[in-house]
Amino acid sequence: MSLSDLVRKVWADKVEDVWVPIIGNRITATTFAFMGASTVGVLMDNTPLMPDNDMSIFITYTSWATAQVFSLFFLGITGCGLTTREIYKKTRKHIQNHGYLDSYFAKKVLSGNDVDCVLGYCTIQGMYLAAAREGQTPSFREYHKQYSVNKIPNF
Repeated sequence: MSLSDLVRKVWADKVEDVWVPIIGNRITATTFAFMGASTVGVLMDNTPLMPDNDMSIFITYTSWATAQVFSLFFLGITGCGLTTREIYKKTRKHIQNHGYLDSYFAKKVLSGNDVDCVLGYCTIQGMYLAAAREGQTPSFREYHKQYSVNKIPNF
């Protein structure tokens, strides 16, 4: 393996480590977009700081702070996508070692303690992304129907 191939592989792994939790997890991606949009909105506010504009300044910064608090709440719920990345890596390693996504592994992940009708999305999304990357999407869909009670769609 040449040095350029090694650099390319390391770079691809690092990009994947960032992409999976932030973009691959739709809830985390939406939350980061919401945080960014509210911050840009405040930065683009050209209201002069004058005594007669106190109410508009108050409304602007209160709405920004509210958006940030809700965003931090959702980032906390999703763990900033770290669970998605963890399950993604475990599932990819499992598929690479066995050549396929097997029923036992899928059942263990999809019906685990942290998976319910809403909050298990991050775990399931990690498995879905790995299955899609390794060409095992049909198996994932089958196991998802059998073992998961989560209502949020994975795509």
